[in-house]
Amino acid sequence: MLGQRYQKKVRRFLLIMAFLLIGIIFFNNNGIAFDKESYRDKKREEFEGYLSFESKITKQKQLAKEPFKFNFRKIPFGKSESEVLRLVEKAKVSEDKGVRVYFTRDYSAMKIYFSEGIYSFGSFQREPSFLSAVVKKYTVVYDGWKKLGGINLYFVKNFDSHENYTLFLVTKTFKDSRDYYKNVFTGLKNSIKRVLGVPTTSHETKYATGQMRYENTILRALFGYWEAKNSKVFLLVHTTFYTTSSEIIYLSTSGWEKYKKACEKYEQKKKKKAVEESTIDDF
Repeated sequence: MLGQRYQKKVRRFLLIMAFLLIGIIFFNNNGIAFDKESYRDKKREEFEGYLSFESKITKQKQLAKEPFKFNFRKIPFGKSESEVLRLVEKAKVSEDKGVRVYFTRDYSAMKIYFSEGIYSFGSFQREPSFLSAVVKKYTVVYDGWKKLGGINLYFVKNFDSHENYTLFLVTKTFKDSRDYYKNVFTGLKNSIKRVLGVPTTSHETKYATGQMRYENTILRALFGYWEAKNSKVFLLVHTTFYTTSSEIIYLSTSGWEKYKKACEKYEQKKKKKAVEESTIDDF
């Protein structure tokens, strides 16, 4: 009897130990699986963080390689010609001797804002320009820009002065889009409004180059205008039969006043010279 009881106790003890051993193995396996999963999650987060960091570094390197884009709050109005051109050394830069300003003619709405200081250049004097005696213009092109087609930089100095030319006007031309011109205008207008935070003046206008006017062809266009503290911003968008073209113009208020004064001095000297040349001694 004692032997049987003893054997039963031993079997019960062994059964309990077996269950305990199975439980230990089960929980250990789950713990290992959990630890492995946590480890994988942790490594995945570290890898994703590394990729994010790498993408940021790549973007920064790409931006560092690009020429300066002259975004509104960073435009160096009033800086010298040499200082500004250093910002675009990585781009193709060429000087426009004619100092052309086509937007003053092509968009009818712009004639109100640029009614002064516009001269004629080129064959048959059909191309509008600033006064070349006091203004320099450079065209900036860079193949790596995704949306920008080019940038024009205008510098001004006082008339009959040897001082440095300083930046007073910037125009950005965007690559043509196949989107509807009103949608393009709305997108650009909203972007400008967010940055400037000032009231917008916008309305429809007409677009026509000199050749188009000769052929009596007029295209639909949209015009936007903002007056900031020390500058004015113009948004111009027009449609062709297949594409939409757009540009933004940034004008320094003080730079424009400087240009107009230079034009006044130029006209005064021109008038004085004409009077002197008309004077005769042997009447």
